[in-house]
Amino acid sequence: MVVGNFNLDRLSRVVTHLQYDSNDSVFLVNSKGRIIAHPDRNRVLRHESVADLAVVKAGLSGHEGAYEYSENGIAMLGAVTRIAETGWLVVVEQKRDEAFAQQHNMMLVLVLVLFSSLLIVTLFILYINSRVVSPIIAISRATKHVAAGSFMELPQEGLRFRELLELTENFNAMAATIALRESELQESNLELEHEIDERMRIEEALQERNEELIAIEEELRTQLDETLIGQQALLQSEERLLRYFERLPIACIAWSSDLRVQQWNPVAETIFGCSARQAIAKNVRELFAADSALLAAMLQDAMNGAATPSRLIESRTGDGRTILCEWTNTPVLDHLGNASGVISMIQDITARRLLERQVIQQQKMEGIGLMAGGIAHDFNNLLTPIFGYAEMIRNKFSPGEQTHTRASAILEAANKARELIRQLLSFSRKQLLATEYCDLNEIVTAFMAIMRSTLRENIEIPWIPCAKPCPVKVDRTQIEQILLNLMVNAQDAISDNGRITIETGHLLLDDEFCRDHSGAKPGRYVMLAFSDNGCGMDDETLAHIFDPFFTTKQSGHGTGLGLSTVYGIVKQHDGYIDAQSRPGHGTTFRIYLPEIPDDADLKSVPTHSAATCPLISGTILLVEDNQMVMDVSRELLTSRGHTVLPASTPQEALALAAANQGALDLLVSDVIMPQMSGPQLYEQLVKLQPGLKVLYMSGYTSNLVVPKRTREEDFNFIAKPFTSEKFVGRVAELLTQTANKQACGVIEPPQAC
Repeated sequence: MVVGNFNLDRLSRVVTHLQYDSNDSVFLVNSKGRIIAHPDRNRVLRHESVADLAVVKAGLSGHEGAYEYSENGIAMLGAVTRIAETGWLVVVEQKRDEAFAQQHNMMLVLVLVLFSSLLIVTLFILYINSRVVSPIIAISRATKHVAAGSFMELPQEGLRFRELLELTENFNAMAATIALRESELQESNLELEHEIDERMRIEEALQERNEELIAIEEELRTQLDETLIGQQALLQSEERLLRYFERLPIACIAWSSDLRVQQWNPVAETIFGCSARQAIAKNVRELFAADSALLAAMLQDAMNGAATPSRLIESRTGDGRTILCEWTNTPVLDHLGNASGVISMIQDITARRLLERQVIQQQKMEGIGLMAGGIAHDFNNLLTPIFGYAEMIRNKFSPGEQTHTRASAILEAANKARELIRQLLSFSRKQLLATEYCDLNEIVTAFMAIMRSTLRENIEIPWIPCAKPCPVKVDRTQIEQILLNLMVNAQDAISDNGRITIETGHLLLDDEFCRDHSGAKPGRYVMLAFSDNGCGMDDETLAHIFDPFFTTKQSGHGTGLGLSTVYGIVKQHDGYIDAQSRPGHGTTFRIYLPEIPDDADLKSVPTHSAATCPLISGTILLVEDNQMVMDVSRELLTSRGHTVLPASTPQEALALAAANQGALDLLVSDVIMPQMSGPQLYEQLVKLQPGLKVLYMSGYTSNLVVPKRTREEDFNFIAKPFTSEKFVGRVAELLTQTANKQACGVIEPPQAC
């Protein structure tokens, strides 16, 4: 333990030595405003309080710096600073008049200096005016006389300076010289007048000769008029054709009879990356080396008058790109009908062909999605009785019995089949989403631990989040599914040590990007980029990566639904996914999710857990056109004590409701049925019994009109296949709500569909 102290008496002596003037003072004040060091020792011994002093009061309140205040009617200047370690204040004060005394003296001296300087300058100006300016004015007046032709000498009286005297002498000499030259000029003018008279006589003779020449010129002009008019018309025609040629929206090349370029319009420069100056006078073999034989044959056929339909030819541009062009060749005929050249019209259809492929791919994906949704619907109907009957069998036997074990195995297989169907539904975008407002950076950060435990240790995962939040409205579980699927695929593509980079960012997709990427929509997006340095893919493989059941893995090592599931999830979130890859250079997936507005509430939507409901029996109208689903649903409901009125068609259901009007507690209906849909049936039944609750069942949700991305728990809907506990629990929950409202005398309005 280290202890230190100091003597306040010694501190006061130090303060005393700091005095600069008898009226100045420096003192220390503790945190309560009492003097602890002062040149006046008595004030220290009295522990005199100066807390009311303006400068001290400011320092105690936390302020520092200089202050102006009054003490005993005397204007004072003070400054205060705080000692951080003790909280003491160091205060310096001085009378205001003494502080500014030196400034007043300096200002007085400055005024005297300025007055003296002004007086000296005035005297100097008067002296210069009398000795210099007056002689110069006299010289100026003499200059005016010389300019008027009067050569007078400048008086030299009063010249006191040698320079002015020399200037006057030089001016007089100049005046004499000008007078001499003026007399010589007059003599020259007389000679010039004689010469002008002679030239006038010569000009008259020339004028007569010129008139003769003009007459001859008129005759020649008359002879050339017709020729000039014809040439002008020909030039105008050529200029017009040249303008048309230059402004055509497609590439045009004019070839001579020996297949050399005569004209090369700006569109051709843009398409082939070669300027007109570089192309003019070159033959077809020099310009198109790779396709010279084919093009030369086409041009020669056109020259010979053979039918030349449009052909597609791949050409290499000046910057190394390969483009697909449509060539149309037309011969140019002279006045005798002979071919003197060929005009080639070329259209670059590379972008159009790429867009056509993208549209075809998009249509193919949509068709596969529709097919997957239909398969999932029928398969879910098949799985529903499997779940129901297997659970019934398992519940009748104790764990450990062979029948219980076999029933559990059936349920396990059914669960795997259900997960497979969910992946198909995700691809076909018919899966219900539990969306919430999230920060994409937070989702990736929270999921990094799972991804790290999933990957091999020799694979790095650099995570580069955007500096700003990335707000999106997504189903968090589905986004995690995207990350997991992409992570597993990237790991399989890396044979040894590798790196998988994840990054996020903000960007704006414009119209040009959307034109080049079919399926993308303009707007602000949050990007999730997922890159690996694995083996990569060729173009053929890249074109099929989102197809369901397409896989490059060995048999038994993958279902081929990983990337198709990612594709479906992204599309269901109104997003866009883009993949880029080259063999040996890895693969990059970029996912664009719509960015939500800055003022959106980023709090997560609270999840609703199904509450445990008391066992309430009721009368249930069960409408299902699939007999197997009808049988298992009826058996599950009757086993819980409910009265079930089964109907296989909507018309049969309406008849049962009319016969049991007022006795129905719940409608359990399939969505897609003959005659009418489940929502349409509910609209008819609610007219007979207002407040009737409904529970919809379906293998997928595309045919049920529900709020977009609504949770299954937030709407009276249960997806097939369902477990017996979930089905019976939803029924019990709805019956409990009906019983509570009836007990309170409340009739609930019909549920909107």
